[in-house]
Amino acid sequence: DSDDYDLNGGTFAVWVKPTTKTTTAGIVTKDDLSGSREFNLIYEPVPNKFRAEVFSSVGGGGYTAATGTPTLTNGQWYFVVVRNNGSTISISVDAGTPVTAAFASTIYRGTAKFRVGALSTSGAGVSGWDGLIGPLALWNRVLTDAEVTDLYNGGDGIDLLPLIASRKQAAGTFLLGLQL
Repeated sequence: DSDDYDLNGGTFAVWVKPTTKTTTAGIVTKDDLSGSREFNLIYEPVPNKFRAEVFSSVGGGGYTAATGTPTLTNGQWYFVVVRNNGSTISISVDAGTPVTAAFASTIYRGTAKFRVGALSTSGAGVSGWDGLIGPLALWNRVLTDAEVTDLYNGGDGIDLLPLIASRKQAAGTFLLGLQL
């Protein structure tokens, strides 16, 4: 269902650890690469960084992207947070300063499947992530910088299992958590 994983006015956070970095790879995606493009967190080998992408119309129109910092190293864990507040899309890595891009629109809601670790084309998973994916969490609201810092916890993260079990967080609704 297209409403199950909606990034309009929302946030998702995920821990990822690259093994090899040679091709563009989907990490968290809702994109069929044709008519139903919604949002992506992908790895781009050039410039060797994570990129958040959002689309505002059918077929991938209204495309906006923000590329995170820093340059990535194989074998290192990264905490990546993507937020959409209705006027900007932002990506932050390891609770660093968010990189933003103007996006004063609504993310297109289509029929693309929500995928973790793959980018889709014609219904088949391609461009798979070569590495590990740790806990993934989605919220139906924009987390504050302070909340992102708390989740990062100096690089140690926090235990998402209580959030996953309760499906709630004190300051807002917690939509989904995956302990991968």
